[in-house]
Amino acid sequence: MGNTKNLSPLGLLSLATTGAALVSSKGSAGRLPALGWSSWNEYGCDINETVFLDTAHLLIDLGLKDLGYEYINIDDCWSDKEKRRDPVTNEIVVDAEKFPNGIDTLADRLHNLGLKIGIYSNAGTSTCGGFEASLGNEETDAATFAKWGIDYLKYDNCAVPEEWYDDWKYVPENWFGGGANENQDDGEPVNSKTDQPAPSGYDWATSNSAERFRRMRDALAAQEREVQFSLDWDMLEVGNGDLTLEESRSHFALWAALKSPLVIGTRLVDIKPEILAILANEELVAFNQDPTHPAEYWSGESVRGTHVFVLNTLEVAAKKEVAFGEVPGLDARRRYVVHDMWTGKDLGYFKGSFEIDVKAHDTAALRINEVGKCGGKHH
Repeated sequence: MGNTKNLSPLGLLSLATTGAALVSSKGSAGRLPALGWSSWNEYGCDINETVFLDTAHLLIDLGLKDLGYEYINIDDCWSDKEKRRDPVTNEIVVDAEKFPNGIDTLADRLHNLGLKIGIYSNAGTSTCGGFEASLGNEETDAATFAKWGIDYLKYDNCAVPEEWYDDWKYVPENWFGGGANENQDDGEPVNSKTDQPAPSGYDWATSNSAERFRRMRDALAAQEREVQFSLDWDMLEVGNGDLTLEESRSHFALWAALKSPLVIGTRLVDIKPEILAILANEELVAFNQDPTHPAEYWSGESVRGTHVFVLNTLEVAAKKEVAFGEVPGLDARRRYVVHDMWTGKDLGYFKGSFEIDVKAHDTAALRINEVGKCGGKHH
């Protein structure tokens, strides 16, 4: 596809993100990217029990549950900001106005619908919204979450106390030759003793940040209940803000391709049909959930064939070429059927290469099969 070889770092990103969720010996959580919905992007702190129950029913009614979307995740602001912790049990106190029946009752109701429930905490002294967090109380909070019936924990990184600062600043944009200024204020939490990046070969597994997150990982693993520990990419922005339809498609397609969690971050009430069509695209969700090893390039194998994603970063439409000889697993000498995963239609038979017109900021999502071996169908 012209510059396929230059895109390999994204494959490394996919491996990094998919490896961030806890996979316990008790079950299968985290073996595939999580599918679900989270409250933060659209509701912020304006949450209550009704928001999550209504969203759960919409997830079912809109057919998203049938595609595998199963987590209903409570983000920040669910606890009592004043009471913080119970003086006897040391458990985080739930906001009784937002959740008058408790988190455990909400969990029961969601489980009865065949869904799962997620919650939010933070590896610091308070959450990003200023609510009670879990640093120093990991065992208590993990046991509390398990007791309530929680299935998923999103764990954030705000309000890190100075004694937990790292020796070096975390600057991943420099790893692949990026030109970021290490001294710039990038809006990230301050949690390092210096503005200097780590020296070459530094093992981040020995850092204080790694230890902070390991403590909650181990506390969750010690529970009888399996809880997925989420350090992956966060919520989708599909359907939010000023994204064009093409940009929403690109966002979703590439997150699916990189095997990232697909956690919806937009309101399901009165969702636009064209946005729902993106989130409910069966072929892209199936590729995201396929157990085959994650793609290392902008291509990857599944049980249905070879999938290729072509992103147009230009401000204008452009013709893009997929050179079969540059796609891992394909052979320029063979004849292939090219299938459009967005429309669900075959685009024809091709040998050597294939060209497609891609709108500005859009992503072509293609499945390519050798003639006669088309995902179980014969051509």
